[in-house]
Amino acid sequence: MKTLVNYINESLVLEGGKAVDGTPMTQPVARQIFAELERDFLPKLGLVNRGTDYATLGSFNKKKDDQTSGDIDIAVSVEAIAAHFGVSVDAVEEAIVAACEKENLRYKHSKGIHLVSLAWPIPGMEDHYGQVDLMPSDNMEFSTWIYHSPDFTKAESKYIGLYRNELMRVICRKADRKILSRNEQDEVMEYERRALDYSEGITQAIKSHVGKKGRTKHAKTLKETKKFITKTPQDIIDFIFGEGHKASEVMTFEAAYKIFMSEDFPWAKDRLEMVEDYIEELEKRNAPIPTELYDDWKDKTDKLNMNPVENN
Repeated sequence: MKTLVNYINESLVLEGGKAVDGTPMTQPVARQIFAELERDFLPKLGLVNRGTDYATLGSFNKKKDDQTSGDIDIAVSVEAIAAHFGVSVDAVEEAIVAACEKENLRYKHSKGIHLVSLAWPIPGMEDHYGQVDLMPSDNMEFSTWIYHSPDFTKAESKYIGLYRNELMRVICRKADRKILSRNEQDEVMEYERRALDYSEGITQAIKSHVGKKGRTKHAKTLKETKKFITKTPQDIIDFIFGEGHKASEVMTFEAAYKIFMSEDFPWAKDRLEMVEDYIEELEKRNAPIPTELYDDWKDKTDKLNMNPVENN
């Protein structure tokens, strides 16, 4: 069985770096590359103010010096880039690509996920490059919050950011779901729900099981019903966990799970179903189940298909 520590270590070491065939970077190398980007490339995109124009995401500078990173993730403001080049926000990715070409940087434009990966020369290593992922953002506050990673050098959490985010996403999908119609067998045909997405924030839409030949197994989203709700971290926390919790304090799985298990959790009646869905999402990613879940739900292990995690 893959232990939790093994999973976290593999995630920290093997993440990213594949888009442009990048070389894993130790933390001193990653910091040096980022410093060169700040000095030599980001200003050419109109990005000069760290925190508002651009910000590092994920585990950058949150690992021990001898641990490696597959890439450096940077959120970049679409408004700042658009203003710098005098283009619309829809043309920002093409502007980044053009800047890479002008600087003779190898890159890959992943249009489907709105990402530009570039290869930056590793100082002192001829023909070796570090991968830098530029992620256009229309809301820097949301991007830095949703892509937050605990600082493992400070033991902020036992778990990578995936664990917190997937719990919030599962809760969001189940919370305040409204059944709109059922068939003669009393099966749900249409329902309205919200969803938390890494790029869109919280949206709301109607999901439908209605098919040409009857009820479909998987519900599809009726695109014409989809609407934006919020990208404000505090609003997201208020909906998912109820009011009274600061978004800045819900940055780890442990913090999120504590509220989830509390008496004032607003969606307590759906808690078991949420736990089932959460475990299913983790299993899809081959991610070990947190020890907290096994401790709290051991009487449900037959239904949840859970096994204890060796946290060593």
